[in-house]
Amino acid sequence: TVTAELVVSGGLVASVAFDSKWKLAEGGYYDVEANTREGDAAYLQRVPLPAGKDLASLPAKFFTAAVLGVDGRYGAYGAPVDGKVIADVSDNGKRLVDISFTSLSPGSAELPRRAVVTAIQPSGSTDLILLVAGASASRWKKGTGEAEARAAARSLRLVSARPSSLQAVAQSDYRYGKTTGPEKMKSRNDGPQYSRYEQAGGGDED
Repeated sequence: TVTAELVVSGGLVASVAFDSKWKLAEGGYYDVEANTREGDAAYLQRVPLPAGKDLASLPAKFFTAAVLGVDGRYGAYGAPVDGKVIADVSDNGKRLVDISFTSLSPGSAELPRRAVVTAIQPSGSTDLILLVAGASASRWKKGTGEAEARAAARSLRLVSARPSSLQAVAQSDYRYGKTTGPEKMKSRNDGPQYSRYEQAGGGDED
């Protein structure tokens, strides 16, 4: 069982858990994730809801947009492409959305994948907590990838939610936060200013 505490909107810390046969990932690149050497993975992601929406009213395409961005788990070498929703089921306060997509390797090779996205909404919060559990398309079809991903997806649960003064701060996560390094250092997370910086050439001035 993998357990974690996440700061969510509404002044809450949510304690969540999921079950997986896969090993807990370690290292600075990972947050809360279980994975295998073959590339099977299940990880947690916090996503804010659009104004006026709740879990039940979201269109299924919201989940592909949330998971498949260039700043997401599979966006290190470019945003995944060919994202499709295959199934969308509501079950006991959860949404389980089956998706397919193609991620890119460092050499720009296309890597087809399948996944199940499970979403829960802590009471009193306008954030969702997602568990994205998936595998390569070949392991999904021929190996144990699908069965183990679905088992993990179904197991996601909210253990508790307690009031807290902690705040979710983007700068605390180097993958998604605004740049906090040297003054002229830029990253793709700095928004429109970054694209203009790239076009201007970037780097230190002479």
